[in-house]
Amino acid sequence: MSEKHDFTDIQEVAVLGGSVDNNGLTSQSVKICSVIELGEQDIAVRDDSGYSTQIFIVPKSICIPISITQSQLEDAVLEPRTGDLVFSMQKKDWKSKESKSFVGILWEIEYEMGQPAHAHILIDNKIQKIRYENMMVLQRCNKKDNT
Repeated sequence: MSEKHDFTDIQEVAVLGGSVDNNGLTSQSVKICSVIELGEQDIAVRDDSGYSTQIFIVPKSICIPISITQSQLEDAVLEPRTGDLVFSMQKKDWKSKESKSFVGILWEIEYEMGQPAHAHILIDNKIQKIRYENMMVLQRCNKKDNT
């Protein structure tokens, strides 16, 4: 990694890994570790993700510092509104093994017990009912009366 990070006062890092074969990088992985000590080019980290704690010395070049502020923790997802272009990924029903993705225009929102429960999105001139919680706004509708 060519990017230089400042690890001062960092308590946790994401340590990058992966697999390499004759064709190059074939997969990527990441582990979240606690910082024990900073060296000039390396970091001593503790990995608590397994059955027992392990200590590793890893190059700073494969580490990304993890730091979050209170305001970041308090951020909320963008609430979808009718007319927005939305994305959703969900299983057809509880028995389905595969998830299916949908992209369409949010047409209608159903409320249950005072909360949004389902959405109807327009996809290729057909309405598809999806769970509201699985939606993400791809592009906000810029209608004047849709604030």
